[in-house]
Amino acid sequence: MSDIPIVHEGCQKVEVKTQLHVLLSKQILSQLFPNTNFLKNLRSLTIGNISQAVLEEIFANCGQLQSLMLWDRLGPGILYDIRNIGLCRTLKVLMLPLEIATPLAVCRLVNLTHLTLQRQNVWPGIDWLCTVIAIIQARRFDLQELSFNGSWLVAPLDLSRLNLANCTALTDLKLSNCRLSELSGPPLPLTCQRISFRRCSVVKLHNYTRTHALLQNLEVVDCQVLSEAPLLRRILSLRKRLTDHAPLVLTFSQSPKLRSEYSEWSQEEVNEFSRWLKVKELEPQQADTWNQPLETVSMNFSSSINFLPNLSLPEDSIPNAADIVQGLDPLEGD
Repeated sequence: MSDIPIVHEGCQKVEVKTQLHVLLSKQILSQLFPNTNFLKNLRSLTIGNISQAVLEEIFANCGQLQSLMLWDRLGPGILYDIRNIGLCRTLKVLMLPLEIATPLAVCRLVNLTHLTLQRQNVWPGIDWLCTVIAIIQARRFDLQELSFNGSWLVAPLDLSRLNLANCTALTDLKLSNCRLSELSGPPLPLTCQRISFRRCSVVKLHNYTRTHALLQNLEVVDCQVLSEAPLLRRILSLRKRLTDHAPLVLTFSQSPKLRSEYSEWSQEEVNEFSRWLKVKELEPQQADTWNQPLETVSMNFSSSINFLPNLSLPEDSIPNAADIVQGLDPLEGD
């Protein structure tokens, strides 16, 4: 155990050789750990209340980090600058404050699979959008899942402002504690398969299912659903317009409006409508399937395509127009 550093001088400590959970004061990291070989072997680091100088030492010396959890801020109006985070090339899991300078530096982390942005206080404005939108747009081709807990938001959230419709790999969206405004544009890409709302206020829920033939699951748990028209029949009508798709499974819990509408369906209607829409009600204890940490935005990424495929084909393998026309079946007459 002699080679494992003991963190002291007002710091919390965990004695694990490749993991370190520490709350620093203003010490320089090299003063606490003069043996830089220890830092070079670190795989997991949870740290907070540090200066920019300490953060730069982490980037410079912790090249084998796979998980970095950075808590807190420097102070009011002062942001961490992460422009050198690309030095930690092996990072897979990363948590940062929502207020950071140079947020697009995270896009240099080619091995990153999970990013969490955390906010600890109520935020009355919408300036946080700049950071979130910038990262979403930069990683739009490999953003696979977005989880958003809006407990720190004061203003309603217009989901379409996140430009998720451009995220061609997005399959899962999880929203909790969000007050959602009416959509001003397409909210999601056609690839989205699962949407979950928990403890949200949702306006015109049916608009989230419009034109989304690949959508398989819609969860509505403990939400205030705002709609003048019968919501389930509206969703059913939209699903009927889509062809060649599996039925949408709508699961709800603690929703008097949806329960009231669903109870009016006869068993014959339930059976008939199941071709397009299947509705299930769960008890509250059955509906607790995921729990997004408060005041966080989390993103899961798939492997991104960072190369151009070779599309060159031999000339003799490309048919000419005459061959294509000749191979077509003749049109039948009226």
